[in-house]
Amino acid sequence: MSPSHYCALLPLSLHRHQQQAWLFAGRTYRAPGIEPCLLALQDRHGLSVNLTLCLLYSWRVGRAVDLIAGRCCLEQHGEELERFRAKRRSRKVQLSQSAYQDLLAQELQLEQALQGHLLSALLSGEHKVAADDALADYLSAHRAQLEQLKNAALMTAV
Repeated sequence: MSPSHYCALLPLSLHRHQQQAWLFAGRTYRAPGIEPCLLALQDRHGLSVNLTLCLLYSWRVGRAVDLIAGRCCLEQHGEELERFRAKRRSRKVQLSQSAYQDLLAQELQLEQALQGHLLSALLSGEHKVAADDALADYLSAHRAQLEQLKNAALMTAV
């Protein structure tokens, strides 16, 4: 078998999954009704927008995931983003519009880095289950939001 045929049989690299997941997350987040749904899950119920979007991406592309590894990764890497977000929110009224936009851009970079870590953990963990099961487990108390998120993900190109 030629190298080009062999390469065609390999699964997408993790880096490519991370790129696709980031684009998918942005499109899904901007879908009608999804941003307020995700923010409510985050603010009222302590769920991670990034982890939810990674699980949705994995479900959309049919990859098994390790939710335990994803949760551990979130604990390990999520604190920096949370501290930065709290700092940005507390400074909102003190900063000029451009300085505040700079902070938002920095926060987006932290979100992208966190999402890369999460996707890596989810896809390389040892206790993989179908992403649909992991997503249902993560959002177990939030069935209405789960269906809304899945419907938006189905309409989002990968």
